[in-house]
Amino acid sequence: MAEDAQTLQKIVARDGTMSFADPEARWGFQKKNEPFLGYKTVISTDESGIVTGVRVVTGNESEADSLLPLVKELKARGLAAGKLAADKGYDGKDLREELRELGIRAYTPQHQTKDRLPEGLTYDEKRDAVRCPKGKFSHQKTPHQRGGTLYSFRSADCQRCPLCDDCLSAGRRAKIVYYRADLHEHRPKGIHQAMRIRRTVERVFGDAKYWHRMEHSRYTRRCRVATQVLLTMTVLNAKKMVKLAVEPYAGDLRKDGVRSRESGDLVPQAPVPLERTLPFLGLLPRRELRPDASEVGLLF
Repeated sequence: MAEDAQTLQKIVARDGTMSFADPEARWGFQKKNEPFLGYKTVISTDESGIVTGVRVVTGNESEADSLLPLVKELKARGLAAGKLAADKGYDGKDLREELRELGIRAYTPQHQTKDRLPEGLTYDEKRDAVRCPKGKFSHQKTPHQRGGTLYSFRSADCQRCPLCDDCLSAGRRAKIVYYRADLHEHRPKGIHQAMRIRRTVERVFGDAKYWHRMEHSRYTRRCRVATQVLLTMTVLNAKKMVKLAVEPYAGDLRKDGVRSRESGDLVPQAPVPLERTLPFLGLLPRRELRPDASEVGLLF
């Protein structure tokens, strides 16, 4: 089974392996040994769960390649936010820099664990040195052949350290760590809070698959699959809009306003922008509607 998966991976990497039933479909992998034939859906949402953008790509395409075109499309329609939270599949130095040029801060976990510092060690950008848990800084750095830097600590500092036995490898008298500072440029703080907010996207996918059977395509060819995805997201947005209209004070909301995340104070309920309900179809005018159940019923 493992050999079959490896062979399939090589074929997919070479030409994508077309299907006779759907010539536009391609083989891809969600996990190492779990291939699938079909398409991937990349969506963007706001914090309330309203879908603001959709792209459908083939199974062998990278989702990360679709992120920048999607963000530019949102920006052209005035829907791009100043911050973006995504999973580690979208992590990358070049992508963060391009988003930064568009005025967007990207919050993504590190994709490669080998480029992280061991637990307890931190990198000091001003000194271009690594700091250990006991406050000692590395005193020597050597360029590495794969692009990073080896940071070495003094053997005298390491031998006197109470953490010496747990920190040093067998036969080592001083700590040496590998780190690539350039891979972590423009990486903002607050990643844990951003990942909690990112769960909103997962809930949208969960609703689409569980309630609307979007885990399987009902059609062949990408344009028809995209139609199915767009209609599904339209229904999800309609349901979300109605929920915001008839239950405007759910979750952290109180009877007289919304509980502010920053200060904890109650602030007035903001109007719901109408164009955010179906923005990727571009069918609605750019105006605002306060959440009223009767008016929302007329829309859909």
